[in-house]
Amino acid sequence: MIRLLSILFWIGVSSLLAGEWKALFDGKMLDGWRVEHEGYSWVVRDGSLVTVKEPRILEDLLSVEDYLDCEMEFEFKLEAGGNSGIKHRIGRSVKFVLDSTAGPFLDGKRVEKIELRPGQRGRVYNRGLEFQLLDDAWHPDGAKGLDRRTGALYQRVAPLKTLQFEPGTWNRGRLVVSGAVIEHWLSGELVMRKDFADQLPEMFRKAAPIALQNHGDSVVEFRSLRIRRLP
Repeated sequence: MIRLLSILFWIGVSSLLAGEWKALFDGKMLDGWRVEHEGYSWVVRDGSLVTVKEPRILEDLLSVEDYLDCEMEFEFKLEAGGNSGIKHRIGRSVKFVLDSTAGPFLDGKRVEKIELRPGQRGRVYNRGLEFQLLDDAWHPDGAKGLDRRTGALYQRVAPLKTLQFEPGTWNRGRLVVSGAVIEHWLSGELVMRKDFADQLPEMFRKAAPIALQNHGDSVVEFRSLRIRRLP
């Protein structure tokens, strides 16, 4: 009986810990986040995590901890033509070097380590499931299909409805990932829900960092980020 009570006690404690909210950003430091090449793609400014536009080395901001089933809340602000996203269940990261100051990174050379010569640019590309954040009206992606607009599971599932956000204003987002079920919320409204059942590719079924995307072509800000693990 004592052994049973002890087991039940620890199960209860674990459940409580799984549901505790954790702040991902204190408004001042990058503690809890990482990039491979500091000083290029991200800065902390006025209490926000801010993307650097057209950096020489382009990369997302990754959480130090890995997450599988979780709920995340955040605020974001897009400039006119802004493009970003929240990536999770990251299955692969690829590095590129481009011998030009213009052109798409994916046309570059794949490398194991980014070491740039004059005139070159680099990118770390993370392939994962993405909660799309976009200025639908002014960014070209907005005209390429509903599955590329704000609230979409990028290039996979179109949003149930589209919400228009005024550039330069703060907006609220919420990501819920539980097993094969993924939900996207904007301003308190459910805008995307997908149950992949057994159709979710194996590479997206493992715990991985949360990534804030720097798309490279715009300035995007994040604040009030917090997360909790789901049992």
